Amino acid sequence: MSVIDYKKRAKQNSYYCMNGKAVNRPHSDIEAIVIHNVGEENGRESTAKNNVDFFANGNQRSAGAHFFIDRDGRCGRSVWMKNSAWSVGKVGYEEGSYYKKVNNFNSISIELCGIMRKAPSEAQLKKLDQLVNYICKHCKNIKWIVRHYDVVKKVCPERYVTNKKEWLELQCRLLGVMQKAMKKYHGKDV
Repeated sequence: MSVIDYKKRAKQNSYYCMNGKAVNRPHSDIEAIVIHNVGEENGRESTAKNNVDFFANGNQRSAGAHFFIDRDGRCGRSVWMKNSAWSVGKVGYEEGSYYKKVNNFNSISIELCGIMRKAPSEAQLKKLDQLVNYICKHCKNIKWIVRHYDVVKKVCPERYVTNKKEWLELQCRLLGVMQKAMKKYHGKDV
């Protein structure tokens, strides 16, 4: 079974391009996984599919993410891992504790859908574990799993900025997945 359930390439304003072409980066340049949340419109939860579709067809701003995971445990890919998504920039925000370490060019961004008012579902957490494992399999230099807030002090993912205990529990869980994957695929202890 594939980790990624739905794939559709985002419009070019979602990732770094030069002269109209996507700029590729080697997977070895990727050092961080950044966790975000998708905002909700009029109290409606979004899905991985509708976010991927939006970034492929409707996005009008320089913003994007690599992956979206919804409450049903479905994962959508919008920006390929070899491309840098516009997802952790500083415009309008203070520098976070990882600002000098994590940026658009050395990170993969994962957006969690439907977690503004509810904790992530078990299906969502299981898919997140699988996705972190998948990323670590392909990116041998992952060192950090952080919140968007840790990079630029944007209140994102909101539930994990306002509830630090929940964030530390999730981060600990994901670091465990990362450590196992790095050992299994690359023989590394991190």
